[in-house]
Amino acid sequence: MRGHLAPTAVSGKDSELTEAGMLDGLKYCGFFAVILLVAGCSSPAPESEAPAANAQEGALPLPLPTMSSAPAVSIARSTDRLDYTYSYPGEAAGIPALDKWLRDDAAAGEREAVLAAGRGEEKGRRHVYAKRWTAQANAPGLLSLAAQYVRFTGGQEPVPLWRTMIWDRQADQPIAFPTLLSDFTSFKPSLQQRVCEAFAAERKRRESEAKEPCPPLEQLNIALVSGAVIGPVRMLRLFADPGVAAPVEEGSYEARLPVDDALVRAVRPEYRAAFAPAL
Repeated sequence: MRGHLAPTAVSGKDSELTEAGMLDGLKYCGFFAVILLVAGCSSPAPESEAPAANAQEGALPLPLPTMSSAPAVSIARSTDRLDYTYSYPGEAAGIPALDKWLRDDAAAGEREAVLAAGRGEEKGRRHVYAKRWTAQANAPGLLSLAAQYVRFTGGQEPVPLWRTMIWDRQADQPIAFPTLLSDFTSFKPSLQQRVCEAFAAERKRRESEAKEPCPPLEQLNIALVSGAVIGPVRMLRLFADPGVAAPVEEGSYEARLPVDDALVRAVRPEYRAAFAPAL
């Protein structure tokens, strides 16, 4: 399913998921090592930012989240036809409703993978389903996750895809990015222009000769990114599936937009404390 602004659920025995174990099960997809590195590699961030430094004009007060004591969840199952892995961080596991959402997503993904493996015609080719969620922003009132996942069904080498989730702590449910803004329709043109420029710059950086049109916001997966382990949102990560920002053969694309004053002002007062201009 193509990514959307609104988060959508992809609706054996659990075992410890290790990087080595995942790589062993992905012998037909050696490229997946990149997923583990890209999804998890980032410069160490400070643990938190002082709430007073993040106060925004017109923002309603929101408590700064605390560090989660819940352990990360890792699920791994293996059969003669399928290697299945699914994981998410302690920040998500510590929220009961979100933990259930992710477990339902994991169960749905496994059912789909089992059915696909059972229908597989190529004997001796193991199927792979791997999905790994990481925390992108642990901000006042909001938790943002991004997942890179891959499905291998014994055919052509697959392309890793991204999915995102924004969790509203007070409503205790997923929230779509446009809902964070007071008037998304009015703000969309200026945001879309920044998106177009960001993806054009990324195509140039990758020396792409693609003449694809600017990817519309509705076809992107958007993650909120904090500048600290706990702190306000300072950046947007925009993920485009293959064929959205460039030809399919160029794979997925990503662009980043620093949060500016205009975006902070566009955020609804009840969420504004979760955002701050990029440093």
